[in-house]
Amino acid sequence: MLEKPHLISVRTTDLFRKGMHTALAAVCIAILSLGFSGCDNSTTPEGHESGPEGSESGGESGSEGSGGEPGEGGVQFARDETATDVRQGVELTVNFDAARGVFTYALKNTTTATVSQVRVEIHLSNGCEIGPTPNVDLAAGETKTAELDPREESEPECQQDFTTFSIHVELGPAGSETGEGGHGEGGEGGGGEPGEGGVQFAKDETATDVRQGVELTVNFDAARGVFPYALENTTTATVTQVRVEIHLSNGCELGPTPNVDLAAGETKTGELDPRDEPEPECQQDFATFSIHVELGSGTS
Repeated sequence: MLEKPHLISVRTTDLFRKGMHTALAAVCIAILSLGFSGCDNSTTPEGHESGPEGSESGGESGSEGSGGEPGEGGVQFARDETATDVRQGVELTVNFDAARGVFTYALKNTTTATVSQVRVEIHLSNGCEIGPTPNVDLAAGETKTAELDPREESEPECQQDFTTFSIHVELGPAGSETGEGGHGEGGEGGGGEPGEGGVQFAKDETATDVRQGVELTVNFDAARGVFPYALENTTTATVTQVRVEIHLSNGCELGPTPNVDLAAGETKTGELDPRDEPEPECQQDFATFSIHVELGSGTS
């Protein structure tokens, strides 16, 4: 006779628990509808977004701690290797003199015109950035040499050892688009925004640019009104986050294109149509254009 109340008590408790579960579920649904995530065990911790947004399509192979600041890591060279970079006809050659602890470099203008505002940066695998050097002008065919000493930099990491380094030559006004591109003044209306004017090509010319082993070739297809281009990786390693920009003499800027990765020896093609751009100047005619290939995250 004593067991019946006990059974009734158990069943009543079970019903109470089921009712509580239902009520809690309803509360969670209401909370979630207000944008809270307290009932979701699969949320991502704040500050650790799962997507690449805000990081310019992923990490750069030569990002800080592995060749300097993002977007400027480039191809990594061992201490005993000769590093080279070519930027719109300006060749940069760099060697590390281990005995003296300095980098010796040479800048050569292989074009037939003076190239102004040329400078050098070197990034070490320990995070040290050397340069940019002061701007120099190079006459047609001229070569200038100099050296950079990491120990002259104020950052603590520059006093430490390193395993690899990367280099790049910059053209145009410093501080505009990290100085990449540019030839002479390179101002707006003369090939795009400052620092990205570059060597000017006529509509019927084939334009080329080389950036740390990545060769960009561009032609203007007058019949279709578009710019077909080809990107070729001439190195023996994959190059990541490669993109293209084209600047027209009317001030129109095409690109940058979405980042692509190029395996060793790989070539990828595409095209850019000025009419796809919203700016009014892109709907107008132009006389010349300039190009450049960019590497790394989209800070360049």
